Amino acid sequence: MTSHDVVPPTRLRTFLPGLVSRIAFGALLVALVVRLTGDVEPWGEDGLTPAVVAHLLLLPLLALTLWAASGTPGTSGRPRPVVLTLVALALGYLGDPVVAGTLLSGVWEALMGSMELEGIVYQAMMLVAVLALALVAQTLAFRGWLGAGRLYRLAGAACWVVGVAAVAVVVSGLLHLDLAEYVVGAVTAGAAWCVAVAFLEVAAWRVDRLAGTGALLHVATAVLAAAGLLVGDSEGVYLAVLRLSAVVYVAGQALLAAGLLRTLRRDSNRFERLA
Repeated sequence: MTSHDVVPPTRLRTFLPGLVSRIAFGALLVALVVRLTGDVEPWGEDGLTPAVVAHLLLLPLLALTLWAASGTPGTSGRPRPVVLTLVALALGYLGDPVVAGTLLSGVWEALMGSMELEGIVYQAMMLVAVLALALVAQTLAFRGWLGAGRLYRLAGAACWVVGVAAVAVVVSGLLHLDLAEYVVGAVTAGAAWCVAVAFLEVAAWRVDRLAGTGALLHVATAVLAAAGLLVGDSEGVYLAVLRLSAVVYVAGQALLAAGLLRTLRRDSNRFERLA
């Protein structure tokens, strides 16, 4: 039996079987173009420009596409990996600096009070910690296909460690605790995020090449974010990096979702053939 016996052709209709999923995907492509061609500062004060609105719609439109494309006729629920991926998209949305600065600015001000420097540090820590929790959820979504071997156990252990570390950072920010000075919390959040990325990459690549490529784009997003901090405002490079990193991140999420859908379709076809 070859892979062609169990894997349907890779076509748009395979990934997007319904009208709602195709409309949502089309809107996502439009939002990506608007986002890529516009300037968006993470903490900008320009208001709801078209580029900012497009940015705010990217992950919700991707989540709608995944939700609509993963439905099974005659049922109202979604498979557990899809639910976990949707949770990850929601957490990733909350961990987006543009979302936090545009939609949640009042929430951040209420949480941080008048602590300007401390507020900035805690806000960065918590955003990274939330992104780490998003990556944990995505790793759990793909872990079910890793079998019961050593990699499965390592991924599970890593998810517990990263999850606890990320929650500790979030709680410390909400309570304004020091965590042995802010640098420890920042390092903890960053390390947790890196571990989560590493295990997501391994798990996703073992399951599906599309998903593995999406996980690699997570790594590219981290590199671009670091590059943006290093180059500063020199010759417009900073804005170019910000534009690119947002698109790379959403592209990675879209490939992860596509790999997830393709794996679910493959499993479904295999079970139908064995029945």
